[in-house]
Amino acid sequence: MSHTIADIIFEVQQSESQASGNTSFRSQANDSTRFRQSEDTSFRNNSGGPPGGNSGGHDFEENNTQFKNPMKTGAPDLSAIPGLSNAMALLIRHTGRNQIMLYTLEQNSAQRWLVGRQRDCDIAIEDNAISRQHCLIQKRGDRWQIDDQQSRNGTYVNDLAVNMTYLSSGDRVTLGNIDVIFLPLS
Repeated sequence: MSHTIADIIFEVQQSESQASGNTSFRSQANDSTRFRQSEDTSFRNNSGGPPGGNSGGHDFEENNTQFKNPMKTGAPDLSAIPGLSNAMALLIRHTGRNQIMLYTLEQNSAQRWLVGRQRDCDIAIEDNAISRQHCLIQKRGDRWQIDDQQSRNGTYVNDLAVNMTYLSSGDRVTLGNIDVIFLPLS
């Protein structure tokens, strides 16, 4: 399901489980973050360029294309995006200029979501560089944890290879060739 809001196309993909829950966001100082081309799909404002000093990604600053980063704007209103009422967290993927894809981690009793290429995963992402069962994201109390499931190409959080680590709002998670931004809603 795709929706357009202020020249940005949102595509919402829902898992099959359904429940209800509250949503909240951490408040931080306002920050405007620019999209970069596909070589560097981070939503963060990284003026130093990607690791290694190569500034292959180009900011779209010359086109005045900006995206208000929901991790840094206080309490963004996501009510215009249908299908988020049961979401506990989002994985936000930049798929092209002014386009993002949202993967929702909907409430379930186990509070665990398997991410991978298999269709029966809670979050199924079609990319050959992603393993069938790539990683597991779970909520433990008030913390979010990600565990690599012995994936072929590894799981990276903010460019660091991880077997297990805790996630924070705004962390960039790399799975194969796909970068997503983690955004907890509760």
